[in-house]
Amino acid sequence: MSSLTTLESDINSRCVNSVGTEIAERAAKLGFRTLVLDTELEQIRSFDLASGDLLGSERWHAVLRSKQHEWSQGKFRGGTGVRVYACPISRRHREIGCVFLHRFLPRVEKNALFTGILEDPRARKSLDDSVAIKHADDDIIASLLKQSINDLVSMHESDNDVEDLSHRLSEAYETLEVLYALGRSMVNIDKPEKFVVQACHRIREALGFGFVAMHVGKDMNILPASTIWEGDPDTGPETIESRDRLLNAIKHNASLNEWDDSLGSVVRAVPNAQGSNALIVAGDKQTDGGHISSYDTKLIEASARFTSTFLSNAQLFDIQKRLFVGIVESLSAAIDAKDAYTEGHSRRVAYLAEQIALNMGLTSSEAERVRISGLLHDVGKIGVPEAVLCKLGRLTDEEFEDIKKHPEIGHRILKDLTGLEDVLPGVLHHHERYDGRGYPHGLAGEDIPMMARILACADTFDAMSSNRSYRSAMPREKVLAEVDRCRGTQFDSDVVTAFLKIDLTVYDSMVAEEAATVQKAA
Repeated sequence: MSSLTTLESDINSRCVNSVGTEIAERAAKLGFRTLVLDTELEQIRSFDLASGDLLGSERWHAVLRSKQHEWSQGKFRGGTGVRVYACPISRRHREIGCVFLHRFLPRVEKNALFTGILEDPRARKSLDDSVAIKHADDDIIASLLKQSINDLVSMHESDNDVEDLSHRLSEAYETLEVLYALGRSMVNIDKPEKFVVQACHRIREALGFGFVAMHVGKDMNILPASTIWEGDPDTGPETIESRDRLLNAIKHNASLNEWDDSLGSVVRAVPNAQGSNALIVAGDKQTDGGHISSYDTKLIEASARFTSTFLSNAQLFDIQKRLFVGIVESLSAAIDAKDAYTEGHSRRVAYLAEQIALNMGLTSSEAERVRISGLLHDVGKIGVPEAVLCKLGRLTDEEFEDIKKHPEIGHRILKDLTGLEDVLPGVLHHHERYDGRGYPHGLAGEDIPMMARILACADTFDAMSSNRSYRSAMPREKVLAEVDRCRGTQFDSDVVTAFLKIDLTVYDSMVAEEAATVQKAA
C-alpha cells in the first residue's frame, strides 16, 4: 500500500505519462524504441506504436523486471543485439518511474526472445526502421535523451504548479459558491426539504459524486423522509428502504458489504454536535479517477455544518409555528364556542379561504397566511355582547350595529402582536363588498385587500351553509347559485371562479365532525 496521498499519486502518474509521451516521440526519431515504468502503478507500457509493436510482449517486460538490479548502472544488455538504457524519472527527490531506451543491432535476429516477435510484420518494420538509423556513439545520444527526461520533468513541474494553482483557485471558488448558496438559502427556514435537496445537489454538482444523500434521525419530523437522496438512478441502492439501511449502517460504522458493488468510494461528514444529528454521505466519485481528495471532505464537512445548524433552527421554527397556530386555533375555537350555531365556523372559513387562494395561484406560504387570517377573522366578536351574539331570532338595527363593530375590534386586538401584520387586512375588511356597500369602511373593488375579498366569499358561503338561530342551513345548490349570482356585486368575480373549483368533500367532513361534537356535548 502506497504511503502517498491520492492527489500526490495522481500528480506523479500524470508526470510519468507526460514524460513518456514526449520522450517516446523524440527517441523514435533517433532510432530508439521506448518502454516506460510507472513505479506507483507498477506498470510498464509503451507510448508510441513502433515501440508497442516491438516491445509489447509481457515476456519482454518480465525480462526487464528481472534485471532491476542492473537499472542503477544506467545501461545493461537485454540479450543478443539489444542494449537497454535505464533513465529514471525523478520528481521532488523521489523516483516515480523509469524510461527504458532500447537500441537494436542487426544480430538481434539471433535473440531467442525476439524470434517469435519478429514474425509479426509490424514488429519487423519497427526493428528495420530502428536499425536503419545509425549513430557514431549511441551512449552520447542516450545521455542526451536522459537529460531531456530531466528537462521534461522540470517543465511538467512548472506546468503542474500553474495547473495546481488554477485548480486550487477553482476549488476555492466552488467552495465559496456552494457555501454562499447554502447561506443564502438559510433564510427559507420554513422550507427545510428544499434546503436539504439543494445542499445535496450543490455538493454533487461541485464534486462530481454519483450520489449525495442526507440521513436524519426519526425525531426530525420537519422532513418528509429520513433519507433525502440526490443522485443518478443507477447509482447506489435502488429502493428507499435500502437507502435508509445504507445510511444507518454508515452512521453506526457498520459493514457495507451489502452495497459494495454500487457505492464506489464513500465519504461521510461527522454530524455537528452543536446542531442536528443529520449525516451527509457522498459516494461513487465520477471524476478525478474516483479519488476522494481532502478538498472533497472539507467541502462536505462545511456543508454539513451549515445544514446541521439550519435544520436545528428549522426544527425550532417549526415548534414555534405549531405553537403559534395552536394558540390561534384555540382562540378561534373559543370565540366560535360562544355561539353554538357558529361552532367550527372559523376553522371551515380558514380551510375554504386557503383553497381559494391556492386556486388563484398564490403560493402555499401565501395561502397559509390567508388561512391564519381566516382563523382570526371573527376574533373581534369577543368584544360584542354575548346577548347579541347568541340572540335567537333576527337582530334589531341597533344590535346589528354592534355586530358590525367586530372587524375593527378584532383589528385593535391583533394589531400590536408581532407576526400578524400581514393577516390584519383580512380581519379588518372581510365584510367589505365589491360594490362598495360593505363595512366597516365601504371599500370597493381592487381597494379591498385580496385576502379580505377571499375571506368574504368563504365566510358568506359557510354562513349560508350553516344553521343559525334565525334560519336553517340553505341547500347546497341554492348556496352555490347565490354565490355565483353575487359575483361582481358582493364578491370579486375571480374569487368566485376560484371558489367554485373547490372539491367540498373535506369541507363537508368538517361540518359533520363539528355537528357530531356539538351533539355529543349536548
